[in-house]
Amino acid sequence: MMDPEPYHSIISSRTLSMATRAYYVQSKIFHIPDQFGFFSPGPPPRQEFEVERVIGLLVLLSIIGTMEVVALLVSLLTGNFEWEFVRVCLGFNCIPVEFFWALACYGPRRDPDYDWGSWEVRDK
Repeated sequence: MMDPEPYHSIISSRTLSMATRAYYVQSKIFHIPDQFGFFSPGPPPRQEFEVERVIGLLVLLSIIGTMEVVALLVSLLTGNFEWEFVRVCLGFNCIPVEFFWALACYGPRRDPDYDWGSWEVRDK
C-alpha cells in the first residue's frame, strides 16, 4: 500500500554531484541513450537513488569477485584448475548487472510521473 502523504527527503550535495558527473560521462562521453543508461537527468531524488543503486551494484560485484578470486586461487594451489570454473564465474558476474540494468530501464521509478515528494539539497 502506498503512503498517502508525500515524504520529504534530504539529498546530499556530494551524491548529487556524483550523479551529475556520472550522467555526463554516460551521455556525453559514452553516448548511451537515456532509456538504456543507469543514470538520468531526472529530479535530484531520482539521481540520488540511481547513484546509491550503482554503488550497491559495485559493492555486490566486489564481494562476488573476492569470493571468486579466493576460489580460483585455491583451485590453482591444489592443482584442480579448470576453465569451466572461469566461464561460470563470468556468467555469475553478469546476473547482477543484468538485474540492476533491467531495474534501471524498466523499474517503477523510471516513470516520469513518479512522485518523489519534496526534497532539499544539503549535507546530512
